[in-house]
Amino acid sequence: MSAPKEGSLQIYEVTHRNTGHQRITIAGTPYDACKFLGWIIGDCFVKEVKPERHKTPDHQTGLLVHIPCRLCFYQYAECRLPKPEQCPCRPHSPELSAWIKEAHKAHLCDFVGQSLTHQDYEKCQKWLPLSDAVEEMTSQRP
Repeated sequence: MSAPKEGSLQIYEVTHRNTGHQRITIAGTPYDACKFLGWIIGDCFVKEVKPERHKTPDHQTGLLVHIPCRLCFYQYAECRLPKPEQCPCRPHSPELSAWIKEAHKAHLCDFVGQSLTHQDYEKCQKWLPLSDAVEEMTSQRP
């Protein structure tokens, strides 16, 4: 594994050897990735996430990486609603027919992000270019 340049961030998939818990995080080195998660490097298996060729939404092919995302419960897409807020498209009607009508309005939501394939929706992951993925994961860090 080549050492990253000073100040550059990489995306790492870290698996705890004893518990099997798997997390994706960004860090400068594999050691920092384990340390950020509160794990000792000897207890972790660290794999650098490498970009893969994948079709982009504009039907071009580019180098993209998988990163975790929040899901919209009413369509196959990412949810960009800030965490503490309630979904504005969430149906509240007790009657089934009215509830279905409210749920159909979810495609008008302002917080819908990237559309996902069924497989990516099941994995709770989306495809982004490496630079955008690092920037997004950095902004989500506490």
